[in-house]
Amino acid sequence: RPGPSGAFAGEPARRKMAGYMLALSAVLHFGALLAPQPYRPASLNPARAFARRVGGAPRADAAGTESAVDVAVIGGGPAGHIMAALLGRDGHRVALVDPYPNRPWPNNYGAWRAEWESLSESLRLPELMSRCIRKEWSVTDCYFGGSHGMPTEQQTRLMVPYVQVDRVALKSTLNELIDASDVRRYEASLDARLSAPNLFESETLLHDAQGSSLTLSDGTRLRAKLVVDATGFESRITLRESASASGLWKELSPGYQIAYGFRCDCVGGHEPYAVEAM
Repeated sequence: RPGPSGAFAGEPARRKMAGYMLALSAVLHFGALLAPQPYRPASLNPARAFARRVGGAPRADAAGTESAVDVAVIGGGPAGHIMAALLGRDGHRVALVDPYPNRPWPNNYGAWRAEWESLSESLRLPELMSRCIRKEWSVTDCYFGGSHGMPTEQQTRLMVPYVQVDRVALKSTLNELIDASDVRRYEASLDARLSAPNLFESETLLHDAQGSSLTLSDGTRLRAKLVVDATGFESRITLRESASASGLWKELSPGYQIAYGFRCDCVGGHEPYAVEAM
């Protein structure tokens, strides 16, 4: 979606993050990039990564300290986790800010198998196929009846496999990547609210020509060359660009999810639904 009005991101960082966003757009929802300066990749710190691997619990800085990072990812959902994991794998210093890092992800995620497989290949994450599929169906049945005069039982069968993503395994897989790279978790939030382009109601998020300064809810101070807003659709730190600034000829309403999936136990049969079909 359009980035924040008045915010500028360095081209190398923007290209890399845009590539991640395009690859993941079928499954995950993203916010925007919020930083004015190109960043130079930091080399992976083997000692720090090894300490995290053998240390058990996720590592975070003590309250009140200040750390310099290449990228600060705000939000610890699937989008924030996978961006932090991939950036960390590529050798960047990353801060992952999430007030509830141990909270399970509540949503069900599904995808056409071909798209999930393509995602696995493009991100170089074979674990998406080997570990992160909970259920797979060989065909997909669609029911559009009950409206516009169509019979309720009307069915359209698509000879296309579909998968349910194992969200527990997905989070575990990404956390393993994070633990093995130069990513630090911060169990805190960023209490900032945008009032105008690049202007916030408090001084917890400040942009300048060299990067951004963040003050988290626990007092931790971060200095980041790039800030990624992965807090979700109702972000408080990102403004949508106007149609004219985006080069559009009219305003476009944001998209909304209108279909939701769930799993249930059927008592006394499962008609008219076929067990082999999603």
